Amino acid sequence: TKPSSLDAFLFGHLAPLLKLPLANDTLKHHLESQPNLCLYLENISSIYLPLSEEQLRESIRNRTEFMPNVDNARKALE
Repeated sequence: TKPSSLDAFLFGHLAPLLKLPLANDTLKHHLESQPNLCLYLENISSIYLPLSEEQLRESIRNRTEFMPNVDNARKALE
């Protein structure tokens, strides 16, 4: 019913790997293939870090602006 220090530790290390765009997404894809782990991280995010409507719109706008840069970086690495 309450998060433990282990929950905080895991969330602090794994959530950024799932949420942030990385140059090499191998680890991200591996984490995404673990549905229980993804659900665990999403539950913690939705309970303790909810976004307001304005923050959600800003996040979507930033993502659409940022994704072309990520795609270009991936192409450059290939």
